[in-house]
Formats: sequence, structure tokens, C-alpha cells
Amino acid sequence: MVRILERRLAKGVMSAGLALAVLAGAAQAQVFSPLTSAQRGPMTAAQLEQVAATAIPMENLLTDSPFTGGAASPAALGGAASVPIGQSVVRVAAPVISQGNAGPVESGMTRSMSFSTLEDLTGTAPQGSGAVAPQNYGNGNLNTIYHYNDYLQFPFPATYAPYRQAGQLLFQAADGGWYTCTAALIQRTILITAGHCVHDGENGVNGWNRDGYFYPAYAQNYPRTNQYYGWCQTVRYATTDGWFNNGSIQQGYDVAMAICGRLWQGSNTAVRGQFPGVALGWFGFCYENCTMGYNFLTQIGYPSNYYDGGQMTISQHIEETALSGGPDYLYGTGMRGGSSGGPHIQNIGEIRDSAFAGYNTARNIIYAVTSWGYVSDIYKVQGASPISGPGNTNNAQAMFNGLCQNSRNWFGAWTCQFL
Repeated sequence: MVRILERRLAKGVMSAGLALAVLAGAAQAQVFSPLTSAQRGPMTAAQLEQVAATAIPMENLLTDSPFTGGAASPAALGGAASVPIGQSVVRVAAPVISQGNAGPVESGMTRSMSFSTLEDLTGTAPQGSGAVAPQNYGNGNLNTIYHYNDYLQFPFPATYAPYRQAGQLLFQAADGGWYTCTAALIQRTILITAGHCVHDGENGVNGWNRDGYFYPAYAQNYPRTNQYYGWCQTVRYATTDGWFNNGSIQQGYDVAMAICGRLWQGSNTAVRGQFPGVALGWFGFCYENCTMGYNFLTQIGYPSNYYDGGQMTISQHIEETALSGGPDYLYGTGMRGGSSGGPHIQNIGEIRDSAFAGYNTARNIIYAVTSWGYVSDIYKVQGASPISGPGNTNNAQAMFNGLCQNSRNWFGAWTCQFL
């Protein structure tokens, strides 16, 4: 089941008129409140700069240790999480996906990519702990599958597909404070992110965000109001019934989607006034059977511990549900607050290969979004909620189709295709 918040653009302040839709199962029964104004008009450049300067990186944190048998963790990460060599993987059902779109090639850009020198991403161990916090695996994770590779994705190929289709989400939560998360395009006007990046969880109709701005391929070296691709304002949110009613992590339902309007104030004048997916393309995504025992995925995020959340960061790793029993994926990474909602992508980039095609050959497909981490930074482990949830209970298809219907009504039928 899915719950959706109606938010329409209008001048003025937040009103009490929130339109909700409940989409239930295949029938997708919908209930809406009156379509009254629920969002102020876009903020001025000065206002955006001001709120962004104090925005807090959003994160969900577990206080337990991976070594104490916490519910989300293997009994012990150290040495117990090695992948059985040669063991066959049992696949219950094949993932059901929606294909992405690379978008247009920008004028003057070639397919060759120039990478900056990798800067130091070294984390800091808790003061007084005397522990070393290495970057390729966390404390106790030597000789396990929780090794990872974090690296800076700037200045290129952040302006190439599919990387430019992810970005920073700046939003005002229900408490009135401003926060940052990560989000990614999955259609011309639709974003995917974490449930806790759009709703407080277990707070009913009062838990929704008040306002939000998506900055595709955000980079700190540009002024906030003069990003290369600018920003689009979010106008409606949707999350799972599990997150809306309970707001618990480690349950596989910390997933959300949003509608974003046209791009504005970008230094690339060619994209101004366009819908973000038209200008930049969008990721494909899995919406049924997205949970696997082991999956090699690429995570994109804007974590506050790397470059103060100002640059796109990549983490590549194996993600697993087999050892922990799910429903969330577990994986090694150094990312912290601000990476919430970031996409976890299978087969990122392009390749042409005449050899054996493999099991899932579709490129640039999002399977999960970043959900939580540990309070201590020495473990280097996070959890991500699969888009479909356990047993497809997130009903991601209905969530997407509900927002797609709104996008078609407001912006034109061509702005999205139903699943």
C-alpha cells in the first residue's frame, strides 16, 4: 500500500489542505482531499542560499553494534560474511524493471571522460577510541564481503548520463528545519529517494515535507542558485504505508518518490525551463522482486563526511540480504548523513560485450535507496531498502503510477508512462 501527499505550487504559506491518496493493491483505489494550496511559490535566490547554509544532512542511525547480534546485522561481520565460493544462487523470481533513458548528448561534449585526482576521503575514528578507520573496510570487516571503494565523482562524468540523473535534495521537513538527502530521476518529472527524506514516519498527515528542491549533479564549486543544471521544486510526495504509519528502519519500506517541476536558474541556459528528465534523461528502476541474496551495486550520494556533502560521491560494493535475512540490503561504505535516499544501481555505465550476457543485463537500473547507518563511524556499514520491499509489499508500481497520473494531469500526458 502507498500513501501520497498532494502539494501544488502557489504563492503564500503552507495551508492545512493536504490532499492524500491511498493506493491499494492492483485496484489502486484512491482517496483525495480537496485540491487546495499546500505549498508556497519557489524561494528567492537569497532565501535558498540562506537555508542551504544551515541545512542538516539527514540520516537514520542504529545505536547497536554489528557485533552484538543486532536485528539488522549478521551475528558477527568479522569473518562470518564471506561468500560461499561455487554455491549456486537460488532465484525465486526475476526482477521486473522499467528501462531508463540516457537523455540528450550536450553540445560540445564528447564521450571521453576526464577524471580529477582522487582526493583524500579518510574518515576520522571517534575521539579517544584509538581505532583506525580505514576506507576500504570497517572495523572487524577484514576478509568479509563488506569491502568497498568510495571515490569522488567530480568534475567528470557528473555531467554525463547516468550520473547527472542523481543529485542533492534540499528540503524543509515537517518540523520546519532544512535538511539534505540524495535523490535520482526515474522519469521526466519523477524522483526516487528514501521515505525519511519526504515524511517524518509515524506522524500521519502532519509528517510531510513542507518544501523541497532537487539539484541534479549538484557540485559545491557552483553557487547554490547557479548550479550547472539549476534546480526543480518538488510538488508532490509519495511513500509506503509502512513508513507512513510506523517509520521504522530495517523493515525494507523506507522508500519514497516525488514529482519535480521544471529546471530553473542553471548556468547551462539550454536546460532552463525544461523538465529534468527531458534535459538529463533518467535511471531505470526495479519495482518488483528487487531483493537478492547478493547483488553488486553502485551507490551514489552526497554524504556530509566527504567534502561537507558538496560533491557527488560513489561507493561500489557487494550488497547482501542472505546473511542478515533482510529485508534491507547490507553493504560496506564510508558514507554518512546526506547520502540517505541515494540510488543503488546495477550495471552502471555502458559496455559492449560479445561474451556471456549474464543474468540481469539491463544497464543503469536502481534496485534500492540508502536508508540507515550506525552511530559509530568505525563499522563502515549501511542499509538500503529495496524499492519493491519484502515480498513486493511496497507496491512500488502503484506508487509510481499514482504520481505519474498527477504529472500527466498537470504537465502533460507525455511527461511519464505508466508501468
